[in-house]
Amino acid sequence: MKILENVYNQLLRCSKVPPECGGIMGSRDGNILSEIVFDEGVSASNNCTYSPNIIYLNKILTEWAVNEIRFEGVFHTHAPQWSTLSKQDENYIIYIYSTMPSYIKCLYFPIVFPGIGVRSYKAVRVCNEIKVVDDDVEII
Repeated sequence: MKILENVYNQLLRCSKVPPECGGIMGSRDGNILSEIVFDEGVSASNNCTYSPNIIYLNKILTEWAVNEIRFEGVFHTHAPQWSTLSKQDENYIIYIYSTMPSYIKCLYFPIVFPGIGVRSYKAVRVCNEIKVVDDDVEII
């Protein structure tokens, strides 16, 4: 995942967990993450996990399409002790990626550890199967 330094720094400024927060990322050139929108999400049953506000985010995606910004993925925060994706996270990533047109080669799903760092994952198609794999973070 290639990401502009100012966007990376915005991710690091996410509020501490709990509760989790998240949002979407985009690019203008299809190569470097240059756009970010934070989402307060919707109330979850345990008030600790991030559940995207789909109505709000779809509105943003429509605006992005008009402005030629390509959707590149979804980020959310974790506390440092939860250093990897949960099974629920992985299932949601697979669901999101499965709704994408086949020309989308990958989507990014980083976990943000506020004030500490970012661990990136990406969803890819391998032999008609969706895989969620570790990905490097390159700050530009």
